[in-house]
Amino acid sequence: MADAVKTIADLRTEKGLTQQELADQLAVSRSLVSLWESGARTPDRGSKISMAEIFGVSEGEIFCESDIDPERMAEIEKVNDEIKEFVIDSSGASSGGKLSGEQPGNSAEDIIEAFLSKQSRLNRDIFMSRYLFMKACKVISAEAGISEVAVRIRLSRMRKKLRLFIAKEGNHDR
Repeated sequence: MADAVKTIADLRTEKGLTQQELADQLAVSRSLVSLWESGARTPDRGSKISMAEIFGVSEGEIFCESDIDPERMAEIEKVNDEIKEFVIDSSGASSGGKLSGEQPGNSAEDIIEAFLSKQSRLNRDIFMSRYLFMKACKVISAEAGISEVAVRIRLSRMRKKLRLFIAKEGNHDR
């Protein structure tokens, strides 16, 4: 964990953050950040994910791959593959976070938000659990009270609908 400890402090200072500022963003105490950086304590799962987001890196870049549960890493890779599937436009080129042009409201986040606003609450919850929180379908199934197969079917249908929605929104901007 010594390498990871050094990396937390390095990334924090590269971002120009004090221990207190990082602690505030993570909703933890400054002393806990200090303990992580000294190696006296190890961040919990949620803090690791949040730090990766704050620093703009993957968990693996902050924490030794052995610190991350291999099943969790495999699940994250699956989710990333699924996300790539619906972020690729019909020509096969990546949208790069924008659908077309640079007009406001065209970011991938804006389009996904608009898409999700038209979905049922259950579908929104399933989509967010999978693609925001990167939960396994088995976990989502238990939380939603439906079968794992039903979760997979809903996700597959929503990915197809999202691709159509993106194509439709992209054509409106031309």
